[in-house]
Amino acid sequence: IGQPEIMMDEDLRAKIAERYPDTRIVISASGDKFIGKEEDKQYLKDTFKADICEMEGAGVILTSKAFDIPCVLIRAISDDADAAVYENYLQKAADVNVVTLIRILGIL
Repeated sequence: IGQPEIMMDEDLRAKIAERYPDTRIVISASGDKFIGKEEDKQYLKDTFKADICEMEGAGVILTSKAFDIPCVLIRAISDDADAAVYENYLQKAADVNVVTLIRILGIL
């Protein structure tokens, strides 16, 4: 698309940050392939100041902008979860995402 930076809805971001200051708002690099190599992750961090990388976010945000719908992405990052703790991680990630979603719905 040639658009290196796609911002989430600023009003929604400000409301979330004001009402829930403990919510971590990050810069996400979104692309068309899985980024598994540490040096590739470091490149995205150094080049774009990306805190995380994923594959779906840009499409969701671009679509919401095309239809003038405020959008925020909620992510649970599992890159550092090894196989031994992954099952517990999934439940914890689900729990945190539900709490975050309820918080956001409460300010809409």
